[in-house]
Amino acid sequence: MTHRLLKALSLSFSLLAGTVNAQSEPTQTVVVQAPPRNEAGEPLLRVVTEDGLKAEYAARLLAVTVPDLEKFVREAMAAQFANLSSSVPAAEAAWLRKTMAELTLTHIRTFVQNYERLYAQNFTLEELSALIAFRETEMGQSISRKELGMGPEVARAQFEMQQAMTMDFFTRYCQQFSCDDKPASGTAVAPKSNRH
Repeated sequence: MTHRLLKALSLSFSLLAGTVNAQSEPTQTVVVQAPPRNEAGEPLLRVVTEDGLKAEYAARLLAVTVPDLEKFVREAMAAQFANLSSSVPAAEAAWLRKTMAELTLTHIRTFVQNYERLYAQNFTLEELSALIAFRETEMGQSISRKELGMGPEVARAQFEMQQAMTMDFFTRYCQQFSCDDKPASGTAVAPKSNRH
């Protein structure tokens, strides 16, 4: 990878990591729907498996933790990209805004699916119900806001740890085995594969 591509990737990751910080306090809208009724006005019963119910609870947990997640992310991304450094050329900044908005929404949807699946797989109905009940309280909402506010710093710390660990690994690898490219100024270069 070229230095310019690494710089662009680093900028996009740091901007993405900072998106959560752009919103102050999430607002919560609760919509209560009456069960569907037949022509006689009687409620229709629906049969839901335990796994189906757990999936619904996991979705509800995410909804009370981060109400309107996609809107939250769109607004946060817009705020982050509004402050792009003047060192980024205008065409590149426009491309970053457009591309990161598209990628973020695509991957947020995948995240939501994975989040709901993981919670449904790892928590009982009672635990999910307790989590929802807690997140709906004033204390639960306060904790959710603080967790969201910490998100960028946590993401940055994870990224820096992964980057440092990767560089340490390649430095040690290149010390132990032959690397085609020599590291410059104490940085390591990923070894080229000798396998054909």
